[in-house]
Amino acid sequence: MVDIDSPLMQASPSSEKRFYIAVDYGTTYSAVSFVALAPDEDAEEVSPDRIKSIVNYPKDPRVYGQTAKEVPTELSYLKHAKQRNGFNEDEERMQPWRSSAAQNDYSEYDEDSDDAPPYEDDDFDDPTPSEDPQWGYMVQDTLGRPNEASLAELKKGCLRRAKLLLDHSEHTKSAREELLGAIQHVKGMRKIKKNEDIIIHFLTNLFRHVKHELETNHGYTDQCAVEFILCVPPIWSSKASRTMHDAMATALRESGFISRASKCVDNLFIVSEPEAAATFILTTSEDNHKIRANDTFVLLDAGGGTVDAITYSVQGRARDVRLKKEEVMADGRLCGSSFINERFKEHVKERLKDELYLETGNESIDQIIESEAIMGNFEHKFKRQMNFRNRILADQRFYIRALRENREKNLSRGAFEVNSDDFWKIFLPSLQGVASLMESQLDLAREARNGPLNVEKVIVIGGFAQSPALRDYLQKKLKKINEKHKSRVELIAPSVRDGPGVAVASGAVLRALNKRSGPERIMRSSYGILCKEIYDEDLPGHKEAKRLELDIDGEEYVKDSMVWLIKKGITIFSDPERRQFRLPMTKIISLKAGESFVCTQTLYVSDISTESHYQKYHPKNRGKHEIAGKIKADMTFLKRQNLIQPTIPDSGSGRPHYKVEFEILFEVIDRNLYYKAVWPIGNDEGVIPGSEGWTNIAAAFPPGTN
Repeated sequence: MVDIDSPLMQASPSSEKRFYIAVDYGTTYSAVSFVALAPDEDAEEVSPDRIKSIVNYPKDPRVYGQTAKEVPTELSYLKHAKQRNGFNEDEERMQPWRSSAAQNDYSEYDEDSDDAPPYEDDDFDDPTPSEDPQWGYMVQDTLGRPNEASLAELKKGCLRRAKLLLDHSEHTKSAREELLGAIQHVKGMRKIKKNEDIIIHFLTNLFRHVKHELETNHGYTDQCAVEFILCVPPIWSSKASRTMHDAMATALRESGFISRASKCVDNLFIVSEPEAAATFILTTSEDNHKIRANDTFVLLDAGGGTVDAITYSVQGRARDVRLKKEEVMADGRLCGSSFINERFKEHVKERLKDELYLETGNESIDQIIESEAIMGNFEHKFKRQMNFRNRILADQRFYIRALRENREKNLSRGAFEVNSDDFWKIFLPSLQGVASLMESQLDLAREARNGPLNVEKVIVIGGFAQSPALRDYLQKKLKKINEKHKSRVELIAPSVRDGPGVAVASGAVLRALNKRSGPERIMRSSYGILCKEIYDEDLPGHKEAKRLELDIDGEEYVKDSMVWLIKKGITIFSDPERRQFRLPMTKIISLKAGESFVCTQTLYVSDISTESHYQKYHPKNRGKHEIAGKIKADMTFLKRQNLIQPTIPDSGSGRPHYKVEFEILFEVIDRNLYYKAVWPIGNDEGVIPGSEGWTNIAAAFPPGTN
């Protein structure tokens, strides 16, 4: 049916490279991995060691001289702050411009309501370049420098853990509420319009940097074909993935990766974070021999914010590995490594709160704590190396040049020490949280509905998984669990050379290079059209209709009827006949002068609704759908070319009118939904001008679907 080339492929001569670019948007850190292929190169034959990571992030602290392959998922909207040392030219170039608000967030509005926003985003004043948000390491750098504004004021504009906006789990509620409070402050600064803008702004900065790195060092040009890959948590809903897609599409437009006219990411490939990590580990890790086909294991994804526990079984091997989620309820806690940072800050703040002589000029005690000497060293060195097996080695000194001796507070001249007992208290709540989550998931596996699951391994991934303190604590806990249940569950914490975020992003690239053996193409969402249908008393939805309308053709119509053409739960096949969906429609047009021959139909998506012919505000639909697009068909040519003639009704049964019978065709190709209106019905080549379009529906499939 559809012969529209991929929007990205259209501008891709066969002589140009092909890029696969994967984004792991994390709660505390994000990473981007990529690989460049020759035009005719077989993607499945690409060696894993060719996959590279984006580096050279602005204000990268370069710990131990190494350039970072992850970047903090942080933004800072500065109101009055001025740094003593300005950015250099390269860093200024990395500053973002103001992006538009996220699209398609209309589920709370009735389309006919005066409060409903228009389909196109509203324009609003862009902040000046000096007001643009800082991002990544720039945020940490600003907080650790002397500023004219107080640190408390600066922190009000700092936004962390934005990913939690898309996670509506009960265990993230408190952190999400804290984030929403910070967002309200930034809205008051008139920096953002919608909550999702903070995701857009971060991604815009990230993609601008990615594009610059690829252009500068890896031969990328605007003529290169690109496939983008998005890593998502397995607990995310289809709506969360759609919101992330929309934010990603806006950011890619703003960064120049896709055309300004594109509202979607062409053929976006979505992969679950655990499957991406497993693909990377089984392909590259020294521990890959420990994980075999048909193994059942508990996956602990221990990140900076949330820690999630899910039970999987392994299907396939190495680059063909696929994970099957078992019938065990996934669980999660807010006990990631970033909470260790917060407890450490509180500890140091309590120790230094009376040392007011340290505050000189624009530098407060809070800013001293945020500096590289304290928080920088803790985050990048001490926290990641902390091991309580040798309590003496766990003692660490932090240096502040002007600090005076105070024996009561264990402060030395120029330094203070945090001993192993203090560190133990700082680490323990997070260690206990992860261990409790692991034990709970193992208990659930033993009590599975269809019989006990033979869990043989616990695999720990994520940023916190690299902590020796966590590994030791889990080993001891697992030993007790094995003794209690006479089991032999093994703990595997694969070493990740370049960081956990890199493992997920690089694994996602590998997964995109080999899409075979993915999940069935079963729809997790419905797509449909808002219609005006001739009343049919045999349709249950019409019997309950509240708004009937007598049109000029003399027929009685049900207005605002939802027809779900592609329904949640159906399988989308690859052969053309079974991936196409058709909806006959009728357009009645008055003979009055000036009557429009443009027909606009609204495309909706729902993660719940499947029953057609109920009005959009019926309980089966109300609040359960959102706009996915518009289909505009200009039928003026039919009148102009005398292809249609007026219909003159019998006396008393209406008024003269034009009646156009046409058809809307949907076709699902890969992870895009293409649509067009054709006339007459059955003539697939008779495309009505302006009606062709497409939208990405990757979020409507299970992650990993080709």
